[in-house]
Amino acid sequence: MENNNIEDQNEVILSRILKLLGVDGVNMKDFDNRLKYQKLIYLTQNLGIGLGYGYSWYVRGPYSPALTRTLFNIRDNESFRKWNSIKFNQEDEVVKRLNHLKTILGSNFENPYYLEVLASLHYLHKTLPPSENSCTQLKERLLCVKPDLKNVTNIHAMMDLACKDLNKFN
Repeated sequence: MENNNIEDQNEVILSRILKLLGVDGVNMKDFDNRLKYQKLIYLTQNLGIGLGYGYSWYVRGPYSPALTRTLFNIRDNESFRKWNSIKFNQEDEVVKRLNHLKTILGSNFENPYYLEVLASLHYLHKTLPPSENSCTQLKERLLCVKPDLKNVTNIHAMMDLACKDLNKFN
């Protein structure tokens, strides 16, 4: 029973965070949505909003299986609509940080490729030693570990913008 309470609490918190980000509902049927949720929550946590999701490297960059489970639970039991009116103890600070994320992302907020590139570069930046952490090295490493990105239109411009946006997370 205690495990269910933790899962319920995670659903409530994640539902509120997504609502504050402007997400109107959880649609896990669409792959781009699943990718977007993963990267948005990864980036949210890296702006200092600790949600407790651990990430490891996967096919499309940083990935959290626990987050995926929570997202499917939200979709399945309609927690999103049920809990979207809760308030955090430090709601103003949470809103400020989420608005900062939305400002960083700008028109790329809905772009799953950009979110994948930014989150992946950020993950590499955090995990590689400083001697391998220049923007040029990060972009080269990203294309090496994710060669499919070479087929994305404007990938170099996207990576350049993501490198500039990385500085807004430190």
